[in-house]
Amino acid sequence: MEMQQVRYFLALSNTLNFTRAAEECNVTQPALRRAIKTLEEELGGELLRRERQNSHLTELGRRMLPLLQQCYDAATSAKSLAKAVQSSDVAPLNVTISNSINIALLVSPFTELFRAYPGVHLKIHRGSPAAVIEALKSGDVELAIAGPLGQVWDRLDTWPLFQEGIELAVNSDHPLALHLGERPSLRSALADCGYFTADEISLSPHLDNALRSRN
Repeated sequence: MEMQQVRYFLALSNTLNFTRAAEECNVTQPALRRAIKTLEEELGGELLRRERQNSHLTELGRRMLPLLQQCYDAATSAKSLAKAVQSSDVAPLNVTISNSINIALLVSPFTELFRAYPGVHLKIHRGSPAAVIEALKSGDVELAIAGPLGQVWDRLDTWPLFQEGIELAVNSDHPLALHLGERPSLRSALADCGYFTADEISLSPHLDNALRSRN
């Protein structure tokens, strides 16, 4: 199936007239008829019931129309995007964001980015710290937004974007509630408590180190 055949069929379904469809597509009527005939052979049935005064789409034609329209629109969009990329009107930007980052914090910066660079085509990935590192090293993404990754290599440049506080919530009768508001005592009490940290959170190792250090 060729896009030219699809384009001819769409014009014919709109006009229901071979002469007008041929004029609309800027081809001869025999060329359009041959293309429609080839398309019908590929699809296994007539698409248009040919009558002198009342040509109309067949059941197959009606069912194929939205699918072929979607196919044609997608192909047209793909060509437009490819042309824009080649002419630098569109700049693809792949970004990976750590699972520990609240993406709501990035809405404003991304909005400013789109305002400054309307041609940016943004694709966002989410992942664990290990996935973030792998995506950067493999070149699958150009930019990563994450907490401390714990790794440094020659081609990695880092800039601090913002800081987030960590909040502790406990029941009023929990032993830690006695130390709320007392940072040194609270840190010491936390270090003596059993707790779990998630490997997917890039801050976890740093939280562990902070709790182990009672200074």
